[in-house]
Amino acid sequence: MEVKAGGPPCDVVTYLDVDETRSAVRLDVWTGRVPGAVCAGIPAVLGVFGVRVPLAEPLGSRALTPRSA
Repeated sequence: MEVKAGGPPCDVVTYLDVDETRSAVRLDVWTGRVPGAVCAGIPAVLGVFGVRVPLAEPLGSRALTPRSA
């Protein structure tokens, strides 16, 4: 899966929560600063982060959606 957020070190993926059912996999993805990052004066950019999602079973035909959807 890909997550779009600001670029490092000011905005990176910090946590991933997975909720699996027989019909869907729902995700919550949190982003935030790298500890100790100095972000003043750094231009805002969009970063695309590849995130491995640990699943108990293969995704198969289940829908992959953000929890807020």
